[in-house]
Amino acid sequence: MSQGTGLEALTDAYAATGDRTYLSIAGQALPVLRSAPGRGVNVITRRGIRFVQYSFDPARRDEVLNAFLQTLIGLHDYAQATGNSIAWHLFNAGDAEARHEVPFFDTGRWSLYQPGVADSISYHELVTGFLQQLCSLVHARVYCVTAAHFQRYLKHPPPGVS
Repeated sequence: MSQGTGLEALTDAYAATGDRTYLSIAGQALPVLRSAPGRGVNVITRRGIRFVQYSFDPARRDEVLNAFLQTLIGLHDYAQATGNSIAWHLFNAGDAEARHEVPFFDTGRWSLYQPGVADSISYHELVTGFLQQLCSLVHARVYCVTAAHFQRYLKHPPPGVS
């Protein structure tokens, strides 16, 4: 997630200042996003790529939705600003996987942080915002519909969620 956040922040800094140094620094994140756990966060799937959160711990390569979506947003912003073909490839492969996975994080009443673990209210709000951003960026129905579901769930959080 830090790589995705960094890509987004540095791309935003470039947009605000016009200083391409920010894009140069942001580009240094790409090798981590291209590499498998151990050196990076890239897990190849049948549909594309999943970017994992805890790549440093082979026993805990959890599928954390908010981290995955934040990485996609950062990649999209960087790819759009630079036209970098590697960034576009990583985004498109990650987007293909995310479009498949996102519905599995919707319980019908709330969002999941990772499979089997409900989001806290703050993470639910965070992931809802990320889905809304992706909906605006790529207009994919799965992001738009899931964001609307999650927004609606906020009116009545399940018992025990804080």
